[in-house]
Amino acid sequence: MNLSIENVDLASGLLDIYIDTEEDIAGFQFELLGITLTGASGGLAEANDFMLATSSSTVLGFSIT
Repeated sequence: MNLSIENVDLASGLLDIYIDTEEDIAGFQFELLGITLTGASGGLAEANDFMLATSSSTVLGFSIT
């Protein structure tokens, strides 16, 4: 599995997180240090009805199906 941070836009405060894996993913959790998170949305997590939650430094996503 590979995890990458791409499309960092400091002016608008946005970035993309990409996960590349052959395995099905039921959930994920990661921490980003040095920035303050204000939310998470979009991408395949949203398209696959993952529940997304954030703290100021952590993103948690999981599927209930």
